[in-house]
Amino acid sequence: MSLKIESVAVEKLESHPNNPRRGDVDTIVESLKTNGQFRPIVISSDNVVLAGNHTLQAAVKLGLPKIDVVRLPVAGDSDAAVRVMLADNRSSDMSTYDDADLIVLLEGLTDLEGTGYIPDDLTDLMHISEMHLNADDSSTTYTPTSEDKVGISKNLSVLKDEYAEKSVRSVILAYSLEDFEEIAQLLMTAREMLSLESNADVVLQLLRENNAGN
Repeated sequence: MSLKIESVAVEKLESHPNNPRRGDVDTIVESLKTNGQFRPIVISSDNVVLAGNHTLQAAVKLGLPKIDVVRLPVAGDSDAAVRVMLADNRSSDMSTYDDADLIVLLEGLTDLEGTGYIPDDLTDLMHISEMHLNADDSSTTYTPTSEDKVGISKNLSVLKDEYAEKSVRSVILAYSLEDFEEIAQLLMTAREMLSLESNADVVLQLLRENNAGN
């Protein structure tokens, strides 16, 4: 099947009414502003979007008059259309990253504008990579003794002074992959709800509110 890219008026396109995917439209808006449309969305013969529903929403939000599409010879309400939509969503779900390669790419950019990433994401990736390296280098789990805990307590003031001199300050928490994915999603949602710029701001505000409530 030969596919041809067309330019279609945004107002003529319809999002698939049963699309189960929930995407971050604002991230796509940022990408369209910075990068332009770098791949066409997929539509049915009757202008129903099968792959790229959130790109269409972003285009509407930006007020774009037209958008590039690839049209498939299937009706929007057909089983074939649903299969294409589900396959597009599921193939994205099944993908993974090589964190080390991703870190190299992100660090190589002058800024993260238009990538969908923020500095906090890069920091989180570097922390995870560091924890994996530490886990690979250690065959035993360290459990502090009572004497160790006393020593740690005595050194807190020293650590605080050293920490205050750092330009970037971080707290590393270890989670399973499943928990991390859930936490990352919750933090993203909280950033939007609270209109905050970083995961650190979200955690600090929630901790303050919790402490105030107690």
